[in-house]
Amino acid sequence: MCVAANEAGVVERSVALTVHSAPAITAEPTVAVDAGGTVVLDCRAEGEPTPTMEWSRKGGRRLLGDDRFSPLSNGSLRVSSAQKEDTAQYECLARNLLGSARARVTLTVRGGRRCVFMATRASQRGTGCYRSSAAAKLPSSSPRTWPRGVWSLLRQLEARGPSGACSRT
Repeated sequence: MCVAANEAGVVERSVALTVHSAPAITAEPTVAVDAGGTVVLDCRAEGEPTPTMEWSRKGGRRLLGDDRFSPLSNGSLRVSSAQKEDTAQYECLARNLLGSARARVTLTVRGGRRCVFMATRASQRGTGCYRSSAAAKLPSSSPRTWPRGVWSLLRQLEARGPSGACSRT
């Protein structure tokens, strides 16, 4: 409220004042989740005008909303059905008219795919990628001593086909 007074009288006016500010980010630097789980990469920005948020994976690949990666209204990013391949560094970028701010969040997905040594009937060797839940059903003994049920399970998994690169976990 502004008041001006003199011999001629008093005048009062109300004025709205908006203070503009560049974005400032608050982010959780490290997040971990089990394979198949859902996690939120927390990144919140403040500024005036309200900043727009954008997410990318290290290497510059921008993440647009899809079935598994969903930007939330508060600026954070939800990752659904996390996969071992999602383990990476992600960057959130907040922008407004006065500038921009960045923060990095490292996501670690525990579990995931596992390499399973298997021998076929012709005694050939091969490696297949299978989800941990399926691989966990395999006996730890030598493949030559596995019962028939295990071979049946392996044939079912093999029919689905390996997807992605193997890594020992």
